Order: sequence, then C-alpha cells, then structure tokens
Amino acid sequence: IPVLLCGILCGWQYGAICGILTPFLSSTFTGMPPAAMLPAMMCELFTYGLTSGLLSQFVNFKNPLASTYTHLVGAMLAGRIVSGIVNALIFRVGNYSLEIFLTAALFTAIPGILIQLIIIPILVYILKYKSKVI
Repeated sequence: IPVLLCGILCGWQYGAICGILTPFLSSTFTGMPPAAMLPAMMCELFTYGLTSGLLSQFVNFKNPLASTYTHLVGAMLAGRIVSGIVNALIFRVGNYSLEIFLTAALFTAIPGILIQLIIIPILVYILKYKSKVI
C-alpha cells in the first residue's frame, strides 16, 4: 500500500525509490521478507512504484476514481508480471511454473488485492482531493 500510494501521489521517482527501500528496510528491521525473497520483492515493488507514478503522470481521466483505479490496477499487473519473470528467469530457475505463478500472484493474493482496491482509492481521494497538503 505505501509504495503504490507513494507512486500515485508523489511521482514515479519517489515511487521507485520507495519500492526499493521498503522491502529492504522491512527485512532489516523485522526480518520480513526473508533475505532469500528480498531481491525478487524489491524488483516487484520497484515496478509498483515506478508504474503507478508513470501512470498517474500520463494517464488521467475526468473522473478521479477512474484515474486512480487505472493507475492502481496497471501497477499491480505490471508488478506481478515482473515478479513472475524475475522469479522464472533469475531467482527460481527450473523451480518456477505457470501454476506457481498463478497461485502466488493471483489466488493467494486475493485478500491483499481486495484490500488494495478498497483502501488505496479512498486514501488517494482524501490525500489528493480533500487535503490541502498535496
């Protein structure tokens, strides 16, 4: 949620930096994600921040909610695709299949996806359109 919000509200540069730093700092301070998962997660979250920021900069509709969902869903799809490619070609060569990808990126992720689709548009609306800060 923080990486997607950062990309949408602050731009692609900050979103990308947040995407790299967030999993690293979380791993350093809490041990999660484990070190073995850290590089793949950093690539995925980098993509979330970068893509959400680029989409928010270049793709906007008259309806702010439609814009926010476009930025959010586009970034979520791009991040999951990058995660699948990185895992298949670099980190889990020979041990990664389409079934594993679909299970990890879609089916087990459904609660997180729903939370992001509900919470992020509300936060973007409050911070971007109701607040005088941004």
